Amino acid sequence: MTRPFDLLIDVGNTFLKWGLFRRAPAGGARENRVESGHALLEEIPTLPAQWAKLPTPVRIVISNVAGTRVRAATIRALEAWPDAPPPTWLVPSAEQCGVRNSYRNPAQLGSDRWAALIGARGLLPSRATMVASTSHITRSREACSRRSRKFSR
Repeated sequence: MTRPFDLLIDVGNTFLKWGLFRRAPAGGARENRVESGHALLEEIPTLPAQWAKLPTPVRIVISNVAGTRVRAATIRALEAWPDAPPPTWLVPSAEQCGVRNSYRNPAQLGSDRWAALIGARGLLPSRATMVASTSHITRSREACSRRSRKFSR
C-alpha cells in the first residue's frame, strides 16, 4: 500500500522547518499540507515525539545548509518512522530540471537556494526569473544570454 504523504524538511542555520503534504494531482502546497512546524536546531531531538503521531511519509526530501552534525541529528529524528524510506538530500548539481548552476563547484550553492531556483523555474518556465538571496543573485537563461557565465540559469 502506498502512503500518500511527502515530508519536506528545510534545515537552515537556526531552524529546522518541516511540512507533511498529501500527494495530490491538484492544488498547491497550502491546500495539501497536512501538518507543518519548526524547531530550533538544538530542539531537533524532540521532533520524534511529535512526528510519531503523524502518518509515515512515502518520500522524504531534505535541504540542509547547517552541516554534518545537524544532518546526523535530523537522521536520528526520522527514526520516528521505522518503515519510512531513506531521505533524499538536495545537493546542487551543474544542471537539473532545466536550471544550470555555473559555480565552479556546484555544491557551493546552498541547497536551499538551488531548490528555490528549481521551484521558480517550475512556476515560470517560459519567463526570465531572477532569484536574489542575501549576497547571491542568480538569473535564468533569458536574462543572462548577454552576461558573464558567472551567473546561473
